[in-house]
Amino acid sequence: MSLRAELTAAMGRISTPAKETRDLMVILGEWLGSTNAGNFGPHDTWYVDPTATGLPRDGKTWSRAFITVQAAIDACSDGDWIMLSGSITENVSANDYTAGPNNITIMGDSNCIRRPSWTGEGSVPIVTLNCPGWIFKNIRFVVPVGYAGLYLRMEAGAGGAYQTTIEDCNFTGPAATKAAVELYGAPFGCIVKNCWFDNFPTAGATAIGCSSTSLAAPYRCMFIENRFTECKNVFDMYGSNSCMYLRNIIPGLGTVVATVKRLYINPTVPQSNDNVVFGNLLGGDYSTDADSYVAGVGDCWVGNHAEDIAACPTGMTLGVPTAG
Repeated sequence: MSLRAELTAAMGRISTPAKETRDLMVILGEWLGSTNAGNFGPHDTWYVDPTATGLPRDGKTWSRAFITVQAAIDACSDGDWIMLSGSITENVSANDYTAGPNNITIMGDSNCIRRPSWTGEGSVPIVTLNCPGWIFKNIRFVVPVGYAGLYLRMEAGAGGAYQTTIEDCNFTGPAATKAAVELYGAPFGCIVKNCWFDNFPTAGATAIGCSSTSLAAPYRCMFIENRFTECKNVFDMYGSNSCMYLRNIIPGLGTVVATVKRLYINPTVPQSNDNVVFGNLLGGDYSTDADSYVAGVGDCWVGNHAEDIAACPTGMTLGVPTAG
């Protein structure tokens, strides 16, 4: 069918389902020289909807969307976008940094009543990423038992998931025993911003973590304006180098789940140093007791609102946490 015929057919259906309207946007995008709808740039946009039935299933419109995220990833070139809709149960991988793709944006469909939900199955994380520059936005992740949600890798002497951005996402893991966001090795320049981590009550469950490794630690990462509710562990960072923790809300009194590690940066690791912790709301005891709050070497912890008035009489932190 010619472009003119596709455009005419889509316009004839515009008064009915919303997805037909979005199909029209895609065709208009192609008409202007891009397959990206709503953001006419040099990249392509691929669509994923497990309920799509249109043929050919080439991922180029909502009606002909791929039914798996991995199919969309495999179709991507550097800089492409992937739009998600519906409920997804799938584990995906972009683990070959030499092949890419790089700088991919995966975004939940903003026209949905509820943001897309994505959970994993089997014995691997929901997303295993070893390629740089990816963005995850407006997605609800349900973290499975025993494995991480987003697993960002960067190994010594190799490429990796550096400069990853995770923004406006929800994470939940009522049965999870690992981290919702796991940084492995030394990914740098990653940003986790304006996300909500809720209901991680199981021993070992962590909202944001860096696992023990012989590799260098994450560095120059930023954790900004995230909120945490009912989390067994909030930040459990085996290593953290020159990272910034800004305006996060960490729970204290009034929670059902007894939080163990609220903001823990392992001070015995050589790469745990020179972090900035500023403007956060720090609930619970502001002390190193039970590893609740622990600073790296040379860290700056000032200007945080503290629930522990005994340790911080002004209600603000003036230095790193200490015992008692």
